[in-house]
Parts: sequence; C-alpha cells; structure tokens
Amino acid sequence: NYLTGRTQRVSIEGILSNFGEITAGVPQGSILGPLLFVVYINDLPSVLSNSEILMYADDTVIFREGTEVYKIKQELSDDLENVNLWFKDNMLHMHNDKTKSVLFGTVKRLSMNDELRIDLQGKPIKNVTSYKYLGVYLDRGLSFIEHINRLKMKVL
Repeated sequence: NYLTGRTQRVSIEGILSNFGEITAGVPQGSILGPLLFVVYINDLPSVLSNSEILMYADDTVIFREGTEVYKIKQELSDDLENVNLWFKDNMLHMHNDKTKSVLFGTVKRLSMNDELRIDLQGKPIKNVTSYKYLGVYLDRGLSFIEHINRLKMKVL
C-alpha cells in the first residue's frame, strides 16, 4: 500500500538496523507527495484571525499590514500561536530557525527604529532586513536593491 505498511532501515558504516514501521508521511520524491501535502495543510489559513497568508508548496508567509507596530506585533503573535497549535494538532513541527520576521515600510517610517519583536514557543523570531521569498529578495524599504545586486553578481 502507498501510505501504510511501509518500513525502513538505516545503514551506518555498513551495519544495517532492524526494519522500523513508517507511521506518517509519503515516500520522498513521490508523484503524489506534493498534492497530499497541499491537501493536508489546506485548512491552515482558517486558524488566522488577524493576518493574511501566502502559501506556495511548503513556503508559507504570514503577514499583517498596519501603522501601529505594537498592534501588528500582538496580532501576528496571536496568529503564530494559533498556527503553532495547528501544527501540533496535525503532527507537524514549526522550524523556529527557518522562521523570520521583517518590518516593511517607508524610509521615514523605518527611521523611527521600530522593531517587530515576536516570540514563538518562548523564543524570539529572528528579525531580518530582507527576506527571500520564491526567489525574490524583499528588503525593508521594498527597493529591490539587494535583489538587483544579487542578480548582477550572478551575471558577472
């Protein structure tokens, strides 16, 4: 069967382990893997009360717009907690090391030195000045300077 009755074992320095049953997941590289993943996470957006979500394959961005940073922080924190609970309920794990936050705004607004400090599972999410999403580098001022510079480096 495609999803049940599967086993695996590992080899370390030529020594094979006993077979262990695989109780979750789909075979890596399988044709149905991406489709089943999308079906599995399809209801994730329903747990968000204050934020918007963009999902493409396994890349997910949760965002909130507004003018009051403290309010954005609180609402994103609430929604991230709901996402984290959804992950736990669905036997998934959020990778805190892959989770980042960035505050976008005008040069004038960003000069106020507001920071978006958000915690996830009691640990601060790393604040960055730019973020790569689907191959595009988005910087805080949305100037695309970093993206253009990286493209120029590839060409040269």
